[in-house]
Amino acid sequence: MEDVLKVLNRVLVWTFIFTCKIINKTNDIYNHLYNTSEDVRNFVSFLKYSYNAITFQPMEPLNSPWISKCWIDDSLYEQWSFIEKYKTNFEEIDLSFVSLYEMTNIYFKLFCKACKHSNTSLFTMKLLNSDNDECYFVRKGDAQNPFFSFEKSAAKFLSIEYKHPEMDNSIELTLDKSFFQVGNELFSSTFIWRALKYQTQKYVFDVNYKISIMDKDLQFIEFGNDKFILLTEDGYEVVNCQKDNDNENDNENDNEKGTLQKTFEICGVFLNDIQ
Repeated sequence: MEDVLKVLNRVLVWTFIFTCKIINKTNDIYNHLYNTSEDVRNFVSFLKYSYNAITFQPMEPLNSPWISKCWIDDSLYEQWSFIEKYKTNFEEIDLSFVSLYEMTNIYFKLFCKACKHSNTSLFTMKLLNSDNDECYFVRKGDAQNPFFSFEKSAAKFLSIEYKHPEMDNSIELTLDKSFFQVGNELFSSTFIWRALKYQTQKYVFDVNYKISIMDKDLQFIEFGNDKFILLTEDGYEVVNCQKDNDNENDNENDNEKGTLQKTFEICGVFLNDIQ
């Protein structure tokens, strides 16, 4: 009987190791095909789009480049709403004569110029770089000196959790490696609300939330709506959000109405252009 248990134990261990190798090998092959083949990326996007369409889940545009302009607005029914507009048509410029860096900076400057919600506006652009890799560029609308780098950041987050006192369980947020570009500004309030919107679990969102992150060095950081993360070449920095004093003074009488303590209501608007 002992011999049988030993053999069974060896078989189980071998099966487990073999299964892990198969999974890792399959994952490596998938990542290679996804990063090198546009057809594979389109097929995966089609599957995701079909699933999201069936489940009524919002989804980013299938093809790059695209730009998302989103902000938090309180003008609808005296409740806060999440507004998002997409730009997917770039016929006004000849991409063959404009570098990716120039294109990104041109549209970001236009975005800032037309921005009416600088405190909460978020600029997100997705495109393919010269190596055919997907890149996200994320900036807050109150940026003074826009800087876009096509360098990858050394930062890496092992876990990202969204917590709220009115929720029994936290929500694990996933961040694609394409977001890890030097200069990206992640985890502002609008960025977090957008991330929650594009996942499937139910959530509560207001200023009482906390984001808990474990980085590659197993260090834990936790912060709320008063901070965001700036990606650097060597890692990341936790930055305090700047307050718009003029806007606060103008709305001094509307503090009770204009506070983020209210119940939030999602209102997504998907357009083909940024107005």
